[in-house]
Amino acid sequence: MPDIIKKFRVRAPLKKAWDFLGDRENLGSCVSRCKVKIINETDAEWRIDIVLKTFVLSTHVTKLDPPNRAAWYGKGQNISTVGSVELKAISKDETEVTYKAILEGHGVMGGLIDFIIERKMDSETEKFINCVKNNLQ
Repeated sequence: MPDIIKKFRVRAPLKKAWDFLGDRENLGSCVSRCKVKIINETDAEWRIDIVLKTFVLSTHVTKLDPPNRAAWYGKGQNISTVGSVELKAISKDETEVTYKAILEGHGVMGGLIDFIIERKMDSETEKFINCVKNNLQ
């Protein structure tokens, strides 16, 4: 069960960081090969291409505490996730971001999905962080 916990800083005020990261479409735009379709205020569909397969996850926001924290879970065929993003003002122009996600493969493909995610996790997380920074700085 691959998990991600990354803490990084952006040169942006807390409100600007929240306005970007609190928006699920913006958040999804920083995930490689991902498209987000908003269904309502708490639910969305995430389509993520991993190697030769597209995974569709139905996601639900479980906690929304602007401008400090958002948490969610998602479930799809053969894969599930829980995660959160937490923001903390370091100064008026700098915000600390803590991004957490646990991804888990299920069923016959579960072991292979976990293996692929673990192999790509570090590079994909760095791409995510760079995308967030590029959009906020």
